[in-house]
Amino acid sequence: MMAQAGEEFGGRKERRRWWDYVIVLTATAVFVTLGARAAVPPLTMDLRWVVILSAVLIASLAMGGWSLWRRTRFN
Repeated sequence: MMAQAGEEFGGRKERRRWWDYVIVLTATAVFVTLGARAAVPPLTMDLRWVVILSAVLIASLAMGGWSLWRRTRFN
């Protein structure tokens, strides 16, 4: 319970150590480097499948909304 309140150390403030900053900077550098080297691959789409999948998603959204309304009346 104390950890959820941010007081897992009994309320005393604990300073961050130098390696915490090294870990964050290293992870940030990895993501920035990978992002700079990334390229958008060529992607061809069949619009027929886009329409079919969109219709399936809209139908499942409607069925889920109807089921939720029927059970809870949105209350």
